[in-house]
Amino acid sequence: MKVVVDTNIFISALSRFSDDHWVVEALLDEKFDLAISTEIFLEYEEKLLERYNPTTVHFFMKLLEKSPNVHFVNVFFQ
Repeated sequence: MKVVVDTNIFISALSRFSDDHWVVEALLDEKFDLAISTEIFLEYEEKLLERYNPTTVHFFMKLLEKSPNVHFVNVFFQ
């Protein structure tokens, strides 16, 4: 199943103490495929940096880049 995850979910889910942390765990366990555009990827990074330290954010972003179940897609609107 391919899903799109709202930025606010990752802001909450990145903390292992959050009730939403299961989203990050399921992603890392490859229980779903994440569809992501470059724009959304950059938004994740921008918003996560507002809440978490740069080392944590950099690590998470690298995980997204390298994960086989994260698919970068091009989105075109007419």
